[in-house]
Amino acid sequence: MKDEYQLESKTVEWLRFACIFLVVIIHTMSNTVILKPLLFCKLGVDINPKSLLTILLGEGLCKIAVPIFFLISGYYFFTGLQSWKAEVYTQKLKNRFHSLFIPYIVWNLIALIFCLLNESIPNDSFSVNSYISEHGWFRIFWDNNFIESSTFTNILGQSMHQSYPLNIPLWFLRDLMLVNIMSPIVYYANRYFAKPFLLLLSFLFIFGISFQSLAGFTTAAFFFSLGAFFRINGKCMLSEFRKHSVWLYILTIILYVASVLIYGGNPVIQRIIHNLFILSGMMSAFCLSSGLIERGRLNVNGYLANASFFIFLSHGILLYITAKHVEHLFSLIFEKYAVIYVLSMPFIITGICLIIYFVMDRWTPGTLSFLTGKRTQKRY
Repeated sequence: MKDEYQLESKTVEWLRFACIFLVVIIHTMSNTVILKPLLFCKLGVDINPKSLLTILLGEGLCKIAVPIFFLISGYYFFTGLQSWKAEVYTQKLKNRFHSLFIPYIVWNLIALIFCLLNESIPNDSFSVNSYISEHGWFRIFWDNNFIESSTFTNILGQSMHQSYPLNIPLWFLRDLMLVNIMSPIVYYANRYFAKPFLLLLSFLFIFGISFQSLAGFTTAAFFFSLGAFFRINGKCMLSEFRKHSVWLYILTIILYVASVLIYGGNPVIQRIIHNLFILSGMMSAFCLSSGLIERGRLNVNGYLANASFFIFLSHGILLYITAKHVEHLFSLIFEKYAVIYVLSMPFIITGICLIIYFVMDRWTPGTLSFLTGKRTQKRY
């Protein structure tokens, strides 16, 4: 059992950086809209190579990353918890105040400074000053950005909207803090009626039923609660996944191919298949990563794992500063090869973030610790 938990720890460590790189890919690829299922599209006529790559990665494979982070967060939130008491809850929220809330506020303020310097918010649709005058300061920390491509129709025919704070990727922290606040419900539900509780949340997630303007909240609630279930009930999450690894691989491949082929078709069916792929793909990622680590095919780099949270916090701002200029440069050099920009941009953004992290870790560790929520920087 000890060896299983050690392998699980190494797998989580490796996935931290791998998943943040997938997140960067998502945000460097623009959303693609096509008018008929991809199955019936002709490359170069109905869709170009850049858009196809976006569907395969940014709108497909990479989407497993954020659910994995929610799962890991729920799993480790309840570490060492023997029973639920008021003082336990208070201490956990106090810890999350430093590790989540302060970075959330600070990095949205940093985004605001850059926006004011550029006299517009990242999507360039209106000025920061006019937006604050109309809606007040609070909404830049809650739902400042509304992106049309993040709207989808669920099985009930409702149009669901995902909203974002000013620093768009930080919606993850916002929703994570919400489920942290709801952790007593998660604990008691998983302790006394786990199966109906998780079945309900999985139903809401798969069929896209959530709160208006917080379309991603059921994703947070489901995967956080799923991770919590394993920890609260004394199960090794990785071992449970690996019991079904072969079937998970087969199911994930089938669902991924199906979700790609019907992209642009019926939005409700597309959403259901896509979410089923995310669920099986998330578990498959654990199985595949752990297997490769076990065989010595993957090496865990602790320094990269430590840097992952800083990359998460900073990459959105860096992307908005550099994306237009880099894309223009690539369009001049590779006019007919926009796919080169799509493939290279995630490496450029991640590389710059790592350089900044290395410099701060070396010369201003106190500032880095504050910006990343006082997370301990392990030396490797």
